Amino acid sequence: RLAISTALMGAAPRMTLVADLETNFGAAKTQVMRGFLERIGSDTSGKESTLIITKERHENTYLSARNIPYLNLLPLDNLNARDILKAKKVIVSSSAMDTLRERYGA
Repeated sequence: RLAISTALMGAAPRMTLVADLETNFGAAKTQVMRGFLERIGSDTSGKESTLIITKERHENTYLSARNIPYLNLLPLDNLNARDILKAKKVIVSSSAMDTLRERYGA
């Protein structure tokens, strides 16, 4: 818990909080995910990795993200310090942020 909390604190400057992602992806479309990443200022050239943290796995969001090589989509159940530290940009859904604050105090 301490490692994840410390990694989250270190990632705070490069963290972006967004409204719940689950409602943004009604269909599994990779282009929609790429457009979303471009709108929030993530590097879509593939040179920098991006981590998206969601509260739970949503099928359409997962299917939209799985074909993007620089993107890592993790639900809170699979969250680890290594992925947080490795990512150049961290995107957190608002529902996941509430749980992160409760669990880790971050």
